[in-house]
Amino acid sequence: MTRDSDVDDIIETTTVNVNTVKKKDIVQISNILLIDRFSSLHRLLVVTCYIIRFINNTKKNKQKVEGSITAEQKENALKLWIRNEQDNIVNNVKFKQQCKSLQLFCDDENIYRLKNRLSMTDIPTINIYPILLHDSAFTKLVVLDAHNTV
Repeated sequence: MTRDSDVDDIIETTTVNVNTVKKKDIVQISNILLIDRFSSLHRLLVVTCYIIRFINNTKKNKQKVEGSITAEQKENALKLWIRNEQDNIVNNVKFKQQCKSLQLFCDDENIYRLKNRLSMTDIPTINIYPILLHDSAFTKLVVLDAHNTV
């Protein structure tokens, strides 16, 4: 399953005969960055933000962004990595079975979440529906970051 986003796609221009055709190729961020080389989630997200900024600044007719990384940019980078990890799960053969057993749904940001019994409580939505992640280097960074912030 591919997801369209201004952040995680690069437009490649291909010349065919005389005509120029634009074709979108989805490039996964995990193919650009080796996540095993990062010791913290914060550092991974900051580097990801700078890569996204570089890609967006090289596009024509786009306003150039400079300065330090904002919280919104870090949040977008985190969502990009979550979608990247979930794309690996979606491509698994047993994904449809997992969808039924875990009651998965895709939220408005194209992130898979689990339904559970907390849906009738007054807890914020982000805490009610946990995000689906599998055992990976990214997940280990997320857990390590959660332990360090507590």
